[in-house]
Amino acid sequence: MTTKPHLSHTISLSPPLKVEGKGTVEKLHLREPTGGEVLKAERSLRKGVDAITVRSSQAELIASVASLDIRILAEVPIRQISEATAYLDSFINLGAEAVTPEGDEYSIELDEPVTHRGVKYERIDLREPKLGDVRKAESHLRLGATADAIRSYQLTLVAAVSEIPYDAIEQFPISDLNKAGEWLSSFINAGRATGQI
Repeated sequence: MTTKPHLSHTISLSPPLKVEGKGTVEKLHLREPTGGEVLKAERSLRKGVDAITVRSSQAELIASVASLDIRILAEVPIRQISEATAYLDSFINLGAEAVTPEGDEYSIELDEPVTHRGVKYERIDLREPKLGDVRKAESHLRLGATADAIRSYQLTLVAAVSEIPYDAIEQFPISDLNKAGEWLSSFINAGRATGQI
């Protein structure tokens, strides 16, 4: 199993950026992106996947995670953008390997609790999905299997089977959501034994 990268990463900007009205930005402070941040960035790919939309999606995610205006990133050297992209992608790709624990329930402990609307979540408790859960999630795929439609499908399915509100699920770390999505997919894809009928 792949190990999780450090939960934060700082990239020193050389040279530092002078930002009108904000002073100087000397570093990009990065952390693991949330499911909602990844979904928002993937919406840039709706028009098609080419060099421009991929770079726009990457910039959107970096800006969101670093809490910067996306326009500031236009002045960051590409080498540092590539480093930031590689760091963030390491989380997006983590958890995507096959997860097939025994049983019809699975819990994923979060590295750090997520608090949403006064409720503190420390783990994601999953159960085998029901047909209604899958159909609700699949409604996001009606217009095609774009990156953001697939991510919306994943977040909707995790929210349904965990009984955690969708807008809270959007705040969860992407690597944990990927792990949950892979476990749930093991029921949907042919060959996985299911619960009793």
